[in-house]
Amino acid sequence: MLERGADVQSVETVAGGYGWSALNSAAAAGHKDVVALLVRKCANLEATNAHGHTPLHSAAARGHIHVVRFIAEIDENYWKGTDEYKHWKKGEGKEKSFEESGLWIATTQYLDAKSGGKKSRTAAELADAFDHDFVKEFLDQRHEELEIAEQRRGGTNKAPPAEQKGRGKT
Repeated sequence: MLERGADVQSVETVAGGYGWSALNSAAAAGHKDVVALLVRKCANLEATNAHGHTPLHSAAARGHIHVVRFIAEIDENYWKGTDEYKHWKKGEGKEKSFEESGLWIATTQYLDAKSGGKKSRTAAELADAFDHDFVKEFLDQRHEELEIAEQRRGGTNKAPPAEQKGRGKT
């Protein structure tokens, strides 16, 4: 369908539907290869369904650690393989930073995003609510890693480097 021009951003519009995008559906079903394909085609990782769930929320709520890990670890090297980057590189002629891309998503802000509705929760809170402890632990760990990286980029990191954690304690 993508080869025939299907809109990667299209959303289900059936009356009474959940407003699923293809990316959200693939993440909820645990189809990492489909998620990767859609992300390479610039699907919106921040798009939410009728419950306010991003693809990360949907994967976390269902315990799909492989999809959660993929989304939470998208980096600059991955971005350089996307259609967005290739298209931009041909047309712009100047270097675009990863932070300017639509994939600059793996941030503490993204991990902290709450779903909509009455029971607004982060992806980690959803994983915990559905007893997917391994997903919650991964997301908590990833949050900590991203927080340290963000502090270092901002020049405000007062924490010791990861390899020195725990040293000096008695």
